[in-house]
Parts: sequence; structure tokens; C-alpha cells
Amino acid sequence: EESSVFSGASPAELAAVPGRMQVELRAGELLVVPKHWWHAVETLSDSSISVNAWVPLPDDAHDRAREALVRLVACSLLSSATAAGYVDAPADPLAPSPPCPEWLNPGEEVFSASEALSALAHALDEDARGGGGSPGEPEARSIKPVIIADVVDALCTGPALDAALIMLHRRL
Repeated sequence: EESSVFSGASPAELAAVPGRMQVELRAGELLVVPKHWWHAVETLSDSSISVNAWVPLPDDAHDRAREALVRLVACSLLSSATAAGYVDAPADPLAPSPPCPEWLNPGEEVFSASEALSALAHALDEDARGGGGSPGEPEARSIKPVIIADVVDALCTGPALDAALIMLHRRL
């Protein structure tokens, strides 16, 4: 797992999550959180140390491909929103677009369309080869580029659109 997804959920919203568990660790204790389990952390003492370690798993390449697709869509939407004035543009036109906290994790940079398409092509190649674990050095091989039409064709199928509409309706 290459990244985390950050949430701005309030403690009251977290308390209302059905089936949630609450764990309080004491000095010297360790909590293992399984892959893809959403969790929140709150420090109750004056000081603490948190360590995250991701163990390479066989489906990591597939997860990286999914993340690359999400990044392409999010960065494209963010760039369009910035151009339309929905997000403040940087004062320096050569500076990268400012990240929008609602769309990207803290510290993540906005990719250009070509950077995001290239990252997606590499992630898809690794996934197709059954790559798992850490993404080592890329092999000297030709990777088929991904173009915008490929992404639009993949995302604009009946099942994909129906799933997106269901998720959007749930948010309204």
C-alpha cells in the first residue's frame, strides 16, 4: 500500500460510525491494522510515537493501478476547477497548482495529465505482469501508453456509470 487516505471526519462523526471499535493502547503495546481498514488515531498523552510499516502483498500492483487511475481523475478535475476559478490558482503561473485538501492527501502533488497518464500506464503494466510487493526498478521494456480516450472508454461503461451514480446519490 503506497499511500493513505486522509479524512476530515470529526470525533462526533467517528463516534456515529456503526460497528466501529475503539482501542486504547498502553505503553509498549502494538496494534496491527489490516490492509484497507479505515482507522483514526488520537493521541491521549503528551507524547507518542506512531510507526507505519507496509508489508509487500501480492495485490499491491493492482492497488497502485487503482491509485493511479484515481490520481488521474482527481488531478484532471482539480486542474479544471482551478482553471474555472473554483480553486485559487497560484500567483506564479509556473508554480504547480495548489493541492485541494478535499481531493488529495496532505503533501500529495497535483500531476499534469501527461504525468498522471504515464503513472497509470506504468501501474497497469506492473499489474498486468502480476507484480506485487514494492515497485522495484522498472525493467527496460516498452510500456504501452494510456490515452485519455482509453480512460473515458473504461469509466463510461454502463456498470461503471451506474456504480458512480449510486455513490453520488448516497452523498446527497
